[in-house]
Amino acid sequence: MKIKICGIRTVQELQMVEEAGADFVGTVLFFPRSKRTITMDQARELVAAANQVKMVAVTVEPTLAQAIEIQEAGYDYLQVHGDFLPELRMAIENGRLKIPILKAFNGRDLASFPYYQNCDLVEGYVFDAATYGSGKTFDWSVLSKLPLAGDSKLTLLAGGLTPENVGQAMDALQAISLDGVDVSSGVEYEDGTSGKDPKRVLAFIQAVRKERL
Repeated sequence: MKIKICGIRTVQELQMVEEAGADFVGTVLFFPRSKRTITMDQARELVAAANQVKMVAVTVEPTLAQAIEIQEAGYDYLQVHGDFLPELRMAIENGRLKIPILKAFNGRDLASFPYYQNCDLVEGYVFDAATYGSGKTFDWSVLSKLPLAGDSKLTLLAGGLTPENVGQAMDALQAISLDGVDVSSGVEYEDGTSGKDPKRVLAFIQAVRKERL
């Protein structure tokens, strides 16, 4: 079971979650409404500091220029919430954009799933809550209605996961061959202090690994 820790903002946080056993690290880019957004200079510093983890640039309907900048920064994946803008679709079709994409769905846009499932550059899916970054869960049963059987693409569950409920989520989604889980606010300090809480990060990872024993 793969683990993605999202909303990382500093090299210290990156090193901490990497040492704890995370497989993917997500950083929020070009989305000023999020308190977790970082600059491209900060992003390049984090990419350079990563060792074993795969780096994921988390975006909302990025422009082609933004996607190219992320690609050139050395990210392993581009995560896209919302639609692919027309210029992004064209760049995918003509081969200009080559970075693998994780397409995020928020439960209200699942009707578009077949298009992204058949897009070669989309290498995985992130199923999130209606409002991404809200720290809220959603009705996981809706995923059982998707044609995921036999799909070899990476399938990640996000949206309100915590050390306390991630085991329940994995149990509920055994039928769809879930590949991993994605957390952000669920491993932050509970008192509202900015940043990731090392104790909650470790508790989350231990809960996931324990469920797989």
